[in-house]
Amino acid sequence: MGKGQKGKTKKKKKHNNVSGRKAKTSVDCKQSETIGKIDYLAVLPGLLMCLVIAVVLILDISMPEMSDKQYQTFQGLFRWLNLIAVISGLIVLASRSTLFFKEKKQAPGHDRKLLLHPYTAFAAFAVCILISTCINGFTDEALKGIPYRNIGIILMMTMLLVYMGVTSSIESDPLRKIILVAYLAISVAVALAALCDRYIKRIPAFHAKKELSAIFFNGNHYAYFLAMAILIGIGYYIFGNSRQAAAGASAAAVNMLVLVLNHTLGCILAVGVVMVIVSFAAVKKDRRYSRKIIMLWAFSAATAAAVLVISPDIRREFAVFGRDIAGILSNTAKGSAGHNRLKMWRLTSKYIAERPWFGFGCEGISMEMYAKTAISNPHNEILTYAAYYGIPAAAFYTFGVLAVLVRRLLSYDSDMTGKIACMAAAGYFIASITGVAMFYTTPFFFVFLGISIRSLNIK
Repeated sequence: MGKGQKGKTKKKKKHNNVSGRKAKTSVDCKQSETIGKIDYLAVLPGLLMCLVIAVVLILDISMPEMSDKQYQTFQGLFRWLNLIAVISGLIVLASRSTLFFKEKKQAPGHDRKLLLHPYTAFAAFAVCILISTCINGFTDEALKGIPYRNIGIILMMTMLLVYMGVTSSIESDPLRKIILVAYLAISVAVALAALCDRYIKRIPAFHAKKELSAIFFNGNHYAYFLAMAILIGIGYYIFGNSRQAAAGASAAAVNMLVLVLNHTLGCILAVGVVMVIVSFAAVKKDRRYSRKIIMLWAFSAATAAAVLVISPDIRREFAVFGRDIAGILSNTAKGSAGHNRLKMWRLTSKYIAERPWFGFGCEGISMEMYAKTAISNPHNEILTYAAYYGIPAAAFYTFGVLAVLVRRLLSYDSDMTGKIACMAAAGYFIASITGVAMFYTTPFFFVFLGISIRSLNIK
């Protein structure tokens, strides 16, 4: 070894002694490379869900006969791509576990222990689901759900373990961003296709439905998808650089236009609630966000005023909503309040009271509920989980979600990707109070929840 090299080695050792950092060994480098490769597999579940939407959109536009085949094609495509997501997810989980047990000492500041609380809540939720299913029976509906929704315990476990768990393990921020950008891009493509069908050229697979629902089964389901897309766009507008802000604002505007035409009031309100929370949190963190926040609310107020003037449907929705809220507060609301939601929630509450601990099992109340209300689901995900799996299951689920969302939305860290994903997850969670879990929207919620969890400090 030459003198120059010896000098460099000594300097490097001295620097490491002064800084207190350990020099990277070849083992560390190999482990870092392994983690990098695993990340590429971990990003697959989120990207495959985006691919499902993209492929169905292309088929709907290119094949006139998709009007009759869309439901079966959508479900079949999801099953195959979901299988790939599960296989890749299991490989990731096995690899992460191996690396975890190989680590002799946990790095300072690492938040693995701090993540215990939400993971424990979701694990308890999963255990409640399994106990409920053991008690009520492993029927076909329990395992796979009814064909319309396809949310059985198999997919529920997959969403918890793969879509949320695996996605939360992605260490590369650019890969996490790819999921958000892919979702935003495909949402704009679907929105433009929906607008094209409405105003330019008829797309048979879209036009056969009564509502503005694009590739989705009905308008409400599309609205959940739109709400998440709008909030991702707004997140990039507030927290991104000038290029990201311009792209985010444009995507949010296009999707918001479609959501207004779709006029699902619950999702419009969900977007508004998240905007209020994020606006206060952003301004409190850094006054430099104030200008963007003011512009956002000025544009939103002007748009809302224009919509209320132009659209009689939206005016009617808000008038009915106001009457329903007044009736609920005064205890004089009829069962038809909130598009019959109140009737469904009251009936579901009776089912929950009948079996509070472990419920009726997945889809266990569907047929009886349909016979009484002509609707087979409570249209409130928390009540649904309480009726299916018991009150403890619903409580663990709610605590796990809130443990992530509240901390992330109000955090002061620099994880922009996590904060934006959290906005989307929060929008879905609020909308789910009047909504129903579906195989093509709910996995996105768990993906965004997983991105939100990454690097989150929960004390």
